Amino acid sequence: MKNYVSKNEWLTYAVGAMGQGMVYAVMSSYISDFYLSVMKLSSVFVLVLMFAARIWDAVNDPIMGYIVDKTNLKSGKMRPYLIMTPVPIAILTILLFHCPDLSAAQLMVYAAVTYVAWGMIYTASDVPFWSLPNIMTPKP
Repeated sequence: MKNYVSKNEWLTYAVGAMGQGMVYAVMSSYISDFYLSVMKLSSVFVLVLMFAARIWDAVNDPIMGYIVDKTNLKSGKMRPYLIMTPVPIAILTILLFHCPDLSAAQLMVYAAVTYVAWGMIYTASDVPFWSLPNIMTPKP
């Protein structure tokens, strides 16, 4: 059996997958508790925000797939997204778990903007990353 992916390439991909999974696990495991316990947002608001964000995510994931598919840069289809998104994801992850001194209504806006922005930037990284296995070998 021919090996199309070097051990170094496979290891790099595995480490990237682990990092991405850890960031998503931290965010998804603790964000609702943070919104409820620290920011003191209403449970109905948090529920609606997360539901609306998942609906938007269902819309923007295929859009991002289309964008990646149509990308034709010298550096590749997916590499530009994988290089450009880690810093914004890190910044937005920090902002997600920051509670500024704002009114309740302003906190709701802050939470909504940072949560949706985080999801969109994460999508811009996640879709190309999980598309890589299909182009790493001649037999996806």
